[in-house]
Amino acid sequence: MSDTTLKRTCVINPATDRAVKADGKIGQRVIAARQKQKERKAAPAPAPKAVPKPAPKTAPKVDKKPVIKDVEDTPFINEPTTATGKYNLPERVKFIKQIKQLVKDIKNGDCVEPKKFGSRDGYTVRDIINLEEVIGTPSKYGVIYLTTIKGAPSSYKIASKLFKPTTGNQNEVKIMDYITNNIILTEKSRHFLALYNNTRCMDNKLQEKIRLLSINELAHGDLKGLISKNAVMGNDNLVYNLLLQVMISIATFQKQTKLYHYDCHYGNFLYQKNIEKGHYHYQAGVEDYYLPSCDYNMMIYDFGIAKKITNDLASGRYVLADYLRIMNAFINANDGGWCDGNLIKDKVSKDIASMRREMMMNFVFDDPLNTPDKIIKYFAQQIPAFTKLRPPKIINTKPFVI
Repeated sequence: MSDTTLKRTCVINPATDRAVKADGKIGQRVIAARQKQKERKAAPAPAPKAVPKPAPKTAPKVDKKPVIKDVEDTPFINEPTTATGKYNLPERVKFIKQIKQLVKDIKNGDCVEPKKFGSRDGYTVRDIINLEEVIGTPSKYGVIYLTTIKGAPSSYKIASKLFKPTTGNQNEVKIMDYITNNIILTEKSRHFLALYNNTRCMDNKLQEKIRLLSINELAHGDLKGLISKNAVMGNDNLVYNLLLQVMISIATFQKQTKLYHYDCHYGNFLYQKNIEKGHYHYQAGVEDYYLPSCDYNMMIYDFGIAKKITNDLASGRYVLADYLRIMNAFINANDGGWCDGNLIKDKVSKDIASMRREMMMNFVFDDPLNTPDKIIKYFAQQIPAFTKLRPPKIINTKPFVI
């Protein structure tokens, strides 16, 4: 048999390296194995398994629209602008000290007692203060009374809040007391309301909803009301200024108390009317910043569910969420925000929405106590009115501390 015939009728068995007949059982198995090997080589290589990308550092889900349950228990009234000169911080500090002295004899454990004021039902505390007129509508979360002090001028307007002595409400009173004594009276910040005094009644016969009393400074309105005003939200400079004040108030609260607020909706940012002109000087860490005055002084309020900041990523998410949530108040509904009337100029609304997205992606840190300084620095880079260059007229001789 010739070599050619051998090549056509035989195959080499790789197991023995010897020729076997191609049409035999062993030959057929060898040929089948070769065919499968050719098919495997011809087939495209399988795509490598995708390695999942690490999840971006984002804050917890932020509510797109707040549900405000305690809508009517905030301490504010309307006053003419001509009467608001007394609300600059040095004058406020003088007034707070005077009121604290006038109500100092109210002790913890004192209870309110029913009292008539003409046809109106109210309360008194040992005839030292008189809770004469309800402000707003009572809710299950509390009721605010416009309050007078025996022997004090009628211009001494203060507010008294009656509510249940829950853990959260007592926590709120403790935080406000700390803020009053350590931040407001030391003139570190203008972005908080003062607490003059408080008492928890221990008489179980009294209705629970009126057993905790806090005696507070008054405001003139809240951010929820402002974002419905075309004259406010249609003014680009004012929108940016209010946003910056709100960011500063959150940063100051977080840094000075080591707490995150956890409930930053537009009903928890109050304002007092303002007639000061010039720039306010702030310090965040070693940096100096300057912000123009405007018609409103914004204040953060309602600390009943505030929580301690811990030095980890989980806490960092909630620290950032304080800022992200309230930023929705400065974004039109058309852009996913809370300004239902779409009163903000389109460019401004989209600019703030863009800043919010950038913060959401890049500002969650595992050292959350340093986040406020980073937030303030970021806004100084984004909004020219918040400048590091010292302007000619500075209102406050002592810088506010963020």
